[in-house]
Amino acid sequence: MKQAPQPIVVSTSEAFSAATVRTGAKDDLPALKFVDPLLRADPDRAQLVRDALRDGQCVVATDGDDIVGYAIVNDGFLYEGFVPLLMVAISSRRCGVATRLLGELERRCAKQRLFVPVGASNVPAQCLLEKCGYAPSGHTHVNDAGESENVYFKHLKPRR
Repeated sequence: MKQAPQPIVVSTSEAFSAATVRTGAKDDLPALKFVDPLLRADPDRAQLVRDALRDGQCVVATDGDDIVGYAIVNDGFLYEGFVPLLMVAISSRRCGVATRLLGELERRCAKQRLFVPVGASNVPAQCLLEKCGYAPSGHTHVNDAGESENVYFKHLKPRR
């Protein structure tokens, strides 16, 4: 009996080795609306992104000329680093984009800890955070979407 060919497994670093991560610019906003359709529907979310772009707190991942993901980092949570948004285009998920974005946020964060909230039902994001060295820190009861969130954190710099 002939065996079916085995799929080729590519590590996430190889699958997205062509990606670049850079600081977002104001003129990236239209492209971000294709990565994150909620930007078109939620004015508060759109304002958060506009403010982050203006303040240099948004990083974008690109594949060639296309923006395939973005993330925001600020110090809005207990005076520590906080990631209010991390979004990857559906077509670019599970290719290492989020890992690259998190790594860049960690590099740029001047605080000792970085906190990331994740919807309780978003198991892939929780697995990603744990794979990247984040630990569960607590949870909120209900976010704006009516779902509870788990909060993860990572120590970035040793305490002095």
